[in-house]
Amino acid sequence: MKKITIREIAREAGVSIGTVSNVLHKRQIVSKKSEEKVNAVISKYNYRMNISASILRRKISKMIGIIVPDNTNMVYSYISKAIELSASAKGYNVVICNSNYDYHNDIEHIEMLLSRNIDGIIIAPTLEKKEILQGLIDSQVPAVLFNRKIEGIRADCVMSDGYNAIKGAVDYLARLGHKKIG
Repeated sequence: MKKITIREIAREAGVSIGTVSNVLHKRQIVSKKSEEKVNAVISKYNYRMNISASILRRKISKMIGIIVPDNTNMVYSYISKAIELSASAKGYNVVICNSNYDYHNDIEHIEMLLSRNIDGIIIAPTLEKKEILQGLIDSQVPAVLFNRKIEGIRADCVMSDGYNAIKGAVDYLARLGHKKIG
Protein backbone atom coordinates (compact mmCIF):
# COMPACT_ATOMS: atom_id res chain seq x y z
CA MET A 1 0.00 0.00 0.00
CA LYS A 2 1.30 3.44 -0.96
CA LYS A 3 2.15 5.81 1.87
CA ILE A 4 -0.43 8.57 2.13
CA THR A 5 0.47 12.21 2.83
CA ILE A 6 -1.35 14.73 5.01
CA ARG A 7 -2.24 16.63 1.82
CA GLU A 8 -4.06 13.50 0.55
CA ILE A 9 -5.71 12.96 3.95
CA ALA A 10 -6.95 16.57 3.88
CA ARG A 11 -8.32 16.17 0.33
CA GLU A 12 -10.14 12.91 1.12
CA ALA A 13 -11.52 14.23 4.44
CA GLY A 14 -12.57 17.52 2.82
CA VAL A 15 -10.58 19.67 5.28
CA SER A 16 -7.47 21.84 5.17
CA ILE A 17 -3.93 20.56 5.70
CA GLY A 18 -3.83 22.70 8.85
CA THR A 19 -6.85 20.85 10.24
CA VAL A 20 -5.14 17.50 9.62
CA SER A 21 -2.03 18.82 11.38
CA ASN A 22 -4.11 20.01 14.33
CA VAL A 23 -5.74 16.59 14.64
CA LEU A 24 -2.38 14.80 14.44
CA HIS A 25 -0.92 17.06 17.14
CA LYS A 26 -4.06 16.69 19.28
CA ARG A 27 -4.76 20.40 19.35
CA GLN A 28 -8.22 21.12 20.76
CA ILE A 29 -9.14 23.72 18.11
CA VAL A 30 -10.75 21.31 15.63
CA SER A 31 -14.48 20.64 15.52
CA LYS A 32 -15.59 17.15 16.51
CA LYS A 33 -17.02 16.55 13.01
CA SER A 34 -13.75 17.50 11.26
CA GLU A 35 -11.71 15.46 13.74
CA GLU A 36 -13.88 12.38 13.07
CA LYS A 37 -13.49 12.80 9.28
CA VAL A 38 -9.70 13.11 9.55
CA ASN A 39 -9.42 10.18 11.96
CA ALA A 40 -11.53 8.00 9.63
CA VAL A 41 -9.10 8.63 6.74
CA ILE A 42 -6.10 8.12 9.03
CA SER A 43 -7.51 4.78 10.17
CA LYS A 44 -8.43 3.75 6.62
CA TYR A 45 -4.82 4.12 5.44
CA ASN A 46 -3.15 3.25 8.78
CA TYR A 47 -1.33 6.60 8.58
CA ARG A 48 1.65 7.28 10.87
CA MET A 49 3.07 10.77 11.22
CA ASN A 50 6.62 11.20 9.87
CA ILE A 51 8.39 12.45 13.00
CA SER A 52 11.67 13.01 11.12
CA ALA A 53 10.02 15.42 8.71
CA SER A 54 8.35 17.22 11.60
CA ILE A 55 11.70 17.58 13.40
CA LEU A 56 13.35 19.02 10.30
CA ARG A 57 10.50 21.48 9.78
CA ARG A 58 10.17 22.64 13.40
CA LYS A 59 13.82 22.15 14.44
CA ILE A 60 12.52 20.73 17.73
CA SER A 61 12.51 16.99 18.37
CA LYS A 62 10.81 16.93 21.79
CA MET A 63 13.44 14.30 22.65
CA ILE A 64 15.99 14.24 25.46
CA GLY A 65 18.94 11.86 25.51
CA ILE A 66 20.16 10.23 28.71
CA ILE A 67 23.56 8.56 28.77
CA VAL A 68 24.37 6.39 31.78
CA PRO A 69 27.19 3.92 32.44
CA ASP A 70 24.78 1.04 33.18
CA ASN A 71 21.01 1.24 33.45
CA THR A 72 20.88 -2.08 35.31
CA ASN A 73 22.56 -0.24 38.19
CA MET A 74 19.65 0.68 40.48
CA VAL A 75 20.87 4.26 40.94
CA TYR A 76 20.97 4.95 37.19
CA SER A 77 17.75 3.04 36.62
CA TYR A 78 15.95 5.12 39.26
CA ILE A 79 17.36 8.40 37.91
CA SER A 80 16.49 7.48 34.30
CA LYS A 81 12.94 6.61 35.29
CA ALA A 82 12.50 9.88 37.20
CA ILE A 83 13.83 11.87 34.23
CA GLU A 84 11.55 9.99 31.85
CA LEU A 85 8.46 10.65 33.99
CA SER A 86 9.29 14.34 34.35
CA ALA A 87 10.07 14.73 30.63
CA SER A 88 6.88 12.92 29.62
CA ALA A 89 4.81 15.30 31.75
CA LYS A 90 6.28 18.15 29.66
CA GLY A 91 5.59 16.41 26.32
CA TYR A 92 9.12 15.07 25.76
CA ASN A 93 10.27 11.56 24.92
CA VAL A 94 13.49 10.09 26.26
CA VAL A 95 16.20 8.02 24.61
CA ILE A 96 18.32 6.09 27.13
CA CYS A 97 21.83 5.01 26.13
CA ASN A 98 24.22 2.77 28.07
CA SER A 99 27.92 3.48 27.80
CA ASN A 100 28.86 0.25 29.59
CA TYR A 101 31.54 2.20 31.47
CA ASP A 102 33.41 2.89 28.21
CA TYR A 103 34.08 6.57 27.45
CA HIS A 104 34.29 5.78 23.72
CA ASN A 105 30.62 4.78 23.95
CA ASP A 106 29.87 8.11 25.69
CA ILE A 107 31.32 9.89 22.65
CA GLU A 108 29.47 7.68 20.14
CA HIS A 109 26.15 8.13 21.97
CA ILE A 110 26.60 11.91 22.07
CA GLU A 111 27.27 12.01 18.32
CA MET A 112 24.31 9.73 17.58
CA LEU A 113 21.95 11.83 19.69
CA LEU A 114 23.19 15.09 18.17
CA SER A 115 22.70 13.66 14.65
CA ARG A 116 19.04 13.10 15.54
CA ASN A 117 18.53 16.75 16.55
CA ILE A 118 18.03 15.90 20.21
CA ASP A 119 16.84 18.88 22.29
CA GLY A 120 19.06 18.17 25.29
CA ILE A 121 21.37 15.57 26.80
CA ILE A 122 21.68 14.41 30.40
CA ILE A 123 24.86 12.42 30.93
CA ALA A 124 26.73 10.63 33.70
CA PRO A 125 30.15 10.65 32.01
CA THR A 126 32.23 7.51 32.38
CA LEU A 127 35.45 9.44 33.04
CA GLU A 128 36.42 12.96 34.01
CA LYS A 129 37.78 13.72 30.52
CA LYS A 130 36.87 16.97 28.80
CA GLU A 131 37.29 15.32 25.37
CA ILE A 132 34.25 13.11 26.02
CA LEU A 133 31.95 16.13 26.00
CA GLN A 134 33.70 18.33 23.44
CA GLY A 135 31.26 17.52 20.61
CA LEU A 136 28.34 18.19 22.91
CA ILE A 137 29.75 21.50 24.13
CA ASP A 138 30.59 22.58 20.54
CA SER A 139 27.00 21.80 19.46
CA GLN A 140 25.54 24.16 22.09
CA VAL A 141 22.77 21.65 22.78
CA PRO A 142 21.71 22.04 26.42
CA ALA A 143 23.49 19.54 28.65
CA VAL A 144 23.36 18.46 32.26
CA LEU A 145 26.04 16.31 33.88
CA PHE A 146 25.25 14.13 36.84
CA ASN A 147 27.34 12.15 39.30
CA ARG A 148 30.56 13.54 37.80
CA LYS A 149 31.80 17.07 37.26
CA ILE A 150 34.42 17.69 34.57
CA GLU A 151 36.81 20.59 35.03
CA GLY A 152 36.76 23.08 32.17
CA ILE A 153 33.24 22.15 31.05
CA ARG A 154 30.60 24.81 31.56
CA ALA A 155 27.41 22.84 32.04
CA ASP A 156 24.85 22.38 34.76
CA CYS A 157 25.81 19.55 37.07
CA VAL A 158 23.83 17.50 39.58
CA MET A 159 25.97 15.75 42.15
CA SER A 160 25.18 13.50 45.06
CA ASP A 161 27.02 13.95 48.31
CA GLY A 162 28.26 10.39 48.74
CA TYR A 163 30.63 11.21 51.59
CA ASN A 164 27.95 12.74 53.83
CA ALA A 165 25.42 10.08 52.85
CA ILE A 166 27.78 7.28 53.93
CA LYS A 167 28.83 9.19 57.06
CA GLY A 168 25.16 9.65 57.99
CA ALA A 169 24.44 5.95 57.48
CA VAL A 170 27.45 4.88 59.59
CA ASP A 171 26.57 7.37 62.36
CA TYR A 172 22.99 6.10 62.37
CA LEU A 173 24.10 2.45 62.64
CA ALA A 174 26.58 3.37 65.40
CA ARG A 175 23.78 5.11 67.36
CA LEU A 176 21.77 1.90 67.10
CA GLY A 177 24.67 0.11 68.83
CA HIS A 178 26.21 -1.67 65.86
CA LYS A 179 29.95 -2.22 66.31
CA LYS A 180 31.00 -4.02 63.10
CA ILE A 181 29.92 -1.70 60.32
CA GLY A 182 31.56 -3.11 57.23
